[in-house]
Amino acid sequence: MLEHSALYFTRADKFSDPFEGAIPKTNEESLAKYFSEFDNAGEMRDQLLNLFRANRKLTLVNCWYLSEHESDAMWQLYSTNGIAIQTTVDNFLTAISDSQDRILLGKVKYIDYDSEGFLYLNALSNFLYKRISFEHEKEIRAVIWNTGEIKDGEDEIITQIVNHGKYINIDLNKLIENIYVSPTAPIWFHSLMKLIIKRYNIDKPIIHSKLYTIEQFNETDTFSEIKISKEILEHFSKKDSYRVSEENLANQRERFREYENFLTEISSLEKAVAQVSFSDKKNSYNGKQALLMFSKVSYSKTELTNLFNKSQFKKLYFIIGKIDNFMRDVNSSNLTTKEKVILVRKMIFFYSENLAEPTIYLSTKIEHYQITEEHLLAVVSFTKSITQLMIEKEI
Repeated sequence: MLEHSALYFTRADKFSDPFEGAIPKTNEESLAKYFSEFDNAGEMRDQLLNLFRANRKLTLVNCWYLSEHESDAMWQLYSTNGIAIQTTVDNFLTAISDSQDRILLGKVKYIDYDSEGFLYLNALSNFLYKRISFEHEKEIRAVIWNTGEIKDGEDEIITQIVNHGKYINIDLNKLIENIYVSPTAPIWFHSLMKLIIKRYNIDKPIIHSKLYTIEQFNETDTFSEIKISKEILEHFSKKDSYRVSEENLANQRERFREYENFLTEISSLEKAVAQVSFSDKKNSYNGKQALLMFSKVSYSKTELTNLFNKSQFKKLYFIIGKIDNFMRDVNSSNLTTKEKVILVRKMIFFYSENLAEPTIYLSTKIEHYQITEEHLLAVVSFTKSITQLMIEKEI
């Protein structure tokens, strides 16, 4: 970093995690269902998966730990006797502002790749999700799609794949807030770092981490005998002080049942979507495809006003009402914050996979014709509120 006055961006396929850039099972199953409607379904699916694999070689990543506090795990894993650079999001964006590369800065989201999925927005979406086993990393990463740009009159671009990664020039004085020396590093290393950064004209504080420094215990203390009063001994030997109360166990069991009931509710909505059918002049559709094709019909203003008479809209309206109630019930439940977040994420993912497109298509038409029918306006209101929720939850 100091020698090049740059950050090093590593090719995604060079990381130790083989799942970098992979898609979860849920997304893979969705792709399989989507391509099943085409005659050359297998070929199209293979081409897309090949693109995902190639994308790992085109995507360059620079990783950071996001927290207000130091992490013992991060020191142990990455720098037992080294340094850590502290920055802020504002500092980072300022430092890269003059870069010729288009750099995306995003917070990594951790999900269960066996049961959860994500909303695929662009070629870099895959690289802002990781398996839940890595959530201790609390990662925020800068990502570059190393493809260059297609010029006017060209239909394709040939990209030279970098060998391992590449340096991106930045202003280190704008980037660095503080430099932390490892808590296990010797005193002389702290002094050496002061000399090094002075040589490279870096004018930033160097702080020797006190993560393992405690005045309460003196390591030079020796004991030949320890005296403990009878009162203290009796207090710490009481069995009841270590016992989990029956009341706590009952609360835990109740929370577990409540959580399972919410999961069952999501499954019931998935079945409700699967039961929807719709036919146009050419084809018949089922499930979420039926809702999508139903929403894409070019309705007149009169037809749109009377949409509530259609069975497909009734089913859509019913599911939306269930989602609305689900969100309120989860928020008012006795579940932990983490459990609530997981359930809300699962429900939002269900919406984005099955209902996002149909509700957006219908909402656009309803607002265009300025229709005041209350059931239709409820769909518009719901669509806006859940879209805002997706933005707030960064989903």
